Amino acid sequence: MLAYGPSVMFDLEAIRSFIEPVGMYYAAGQGPAHASPAPYPPLFFAAVMPFAVLPLPLGFGFWSLLNAACMVWVIYDLCGRFRDGLSNRIARTLLVTSFFSVPFTLLVGQSTGLWLVALCRAYLDLERGRDFRAGLWLGVLLAKPQYAVGILLVLLLKRRWRSLAGGSLIGAVLLLTSLAVVGIDGATAYLRMTRDMSGFWEREVFPEAMIGWRGLLAFVLPPATPASTGTAVTYVLSGLAFASLALIWRGTWPSKPGELAPRMLATLLATTLGAFHNHAYGAALLVVPAVCVLSERPDLTFLRQLFVAALAMPVLLFVITLDTPLSSAVLSVLLVVAWSWLTVSSLAKDSLPQAAIVRSVLTGNVATRRGATAAA
Repeated sequence: MLAYGPSVMFDLEAIRSFIEPVGMYYAAGQGPAHASPAPYPPLFFAAVMPFAVLPLPLGFGFWSLLNAACMVWVIYDLCGRFRDGLSNRIARTLLVTSFFSVPFTLLVGQSTGLWLVALCRAYLDLERGRDFRAGLWLGVLLAKPQYAVGILLVLLLKRRWRSLAGGSLIGAVLLLTSLAVVGIDGATAYLRMTRDMSGFWEREVFPEAMIGWRGLLAFVLPPATPASTGTAVTYVLSGLAFASLALIWRGTWPSKPGELAPRMLATLLATTLGAFHNHAYGAALLVVPAVCVLSERPDLTFLRQLFVAALAMPVLLFVITLDTPLSSAVLSVLLVVAWSWLTVSSLAKDSLPQAAIVRSVLTGNVATRRGATAAA
């Protein structure tokens, strides 16, 4: 951008030429540095420009420190909700920070720390009834729209107009500044780059290493499967995930303690599964509602067990195998189970006996299931 102007941001060949020097930092025999599309609005590139003028290792180091600081700060802040002492708060912070998606963000140099701050502030403002301010923070996520779509659908469904107004304001700023900086030609190049990322087997974006429905399908389907088939199945499953939001959010807006966090977790799970382009680092956003659920709902035992599995299994697999697709696939399976459990529990929440039956079936608790049947 500094060398050739803003429009070069959406030119993959130009990106490839600039990323070639990174190859000298790779281990011997690892091949050239890989260039991926970068469909971000110009404001994002302007924000990271200070890191680009530094020598490459130094710029990457400071960028990594910024993201690490953002993620640790958010997690430490959220862990204070348990209110059981400083030592426990620090221990929980370290434990949650080990969640696969958090260190993976730093490993691949992603910007998830910035989006985690925006989501955390939005959640806290929604919790406190500051809808317009929450919308402003959610608007920041429109720089990576696949992270925001689920929450925005919920706000539309629940007619939270003040939040939508705040999000629309930031969205308009991103759109207008983008058009002012890159013009129509740049916008066309952006859309072309986004379209080029949309092929199910598009090698530039490593679909088999993604999370969510597309990642799972790309991991298990034979390579000879037509791209149209993979895309169609992904769209159907994604539609199912987003449709579940209407069930999860039926009734009035949550106003009692412990009501908002499970619904927000289910929303972000549906978003994570349904996004067509979503790598493992994107799951770091789940930390916000997950920690809130852990602190507010000790009764959700099965969900807590899933959290433990999600914290341990993917990162251990990656450390042992260095296999990103396998670790992402295991994480995706755990996310599917959590989303399914929350959705089914939401379906049964209006009837206590039925809810007990559903939860006991999912957790395999036969004694509870018999008791619930007798109660019904």
